[in-house]
Amino acid sequence: MDFSSDITLLYGVFCVLVAFLYAFFLYHKEKVILNSYTFNILFCIRFILIIILLAFLFNPLVKSIKEKKEKPIVIIAQDVSSSIQDQIYDSLDSLSLRFSSFDVFTYSFDSDIYQGLSRLNNGVKTNLSNLFNDIDSRFYNRNVAALILATDGLYNQGLNPLYRDFRNYPIFPIALGDTNIKKKVSVVKVKQNKIAFFGNYFPLDISLLINQLKGEKVKLSVSHNGKKLHSEIVDILSDDYYNNSIGFR
Repeated sequence: MDFSSDITLLYGVFCVLVAFLYAFFLYHKEKVILNSYTFNILFCIRFILIIILLAFLFNPLVKSIKEKKEKPIVIIAQDVSSSIQDQIYDSLDSLSLRFSSFDVFTYSFDSDIYQGLSRLNNGVKTNLSNLFNDIDSRFYNRNVAALILATDGLYNQGLNPLYRDFRNYPIFPIALGDTNIKKKVSVVKVKQNKIAFFGNYFPLDISLLINQLKGEKVKLSVSHNGKKLHSEIVDILSDDYYNNSIGFR
């Protein structure tokens, strides 16, 4: 513990002198206090209080320095959204035990952050940006050695994590999920005029995304309020976008 102040030696002598003179002039004509022991105690108390008050005018500082050694931190974050079918609880739990020389913190996440790992993958939404923001807040000014992130990389909530500023710690991803492209037909865009006049034809542009269905046929139907307005068979010539414009009256 260190004590520092702006008080110079000359000013310290001045404070002692002023305090002594103040106490002397206050008590040298004192006639009520007859006991010399009580008189000396009161004189010393007054003398010391004046010194302290004068010293406080120069803002003395007391500095206390404590050293605390912390282990580097390893964070393990597990994606528990329902899009992940892999059961990796045991593997991550075993991995956390290997970092004996680190402080290990484990979390599971979907749209929120939870303490510890989980055996259930039942999250409806995945928010990766929320995870990184939470980690930055929890471990601000801490010695984070690594973030081990077990996820399939898919998110449906929050910002794209690629467009955020990361703190200076490495991220080691564990890629989960099936990377094979599955057979799929999905409607990616439907365009139509905002205004259509009665009796006129107006177009409806439909864009499909097609995967792994080259050479096959799919049925495209357009309905409104339960009534089928259009139906056609689409011959898939390539695994790519399919665009079609349909006219209605």
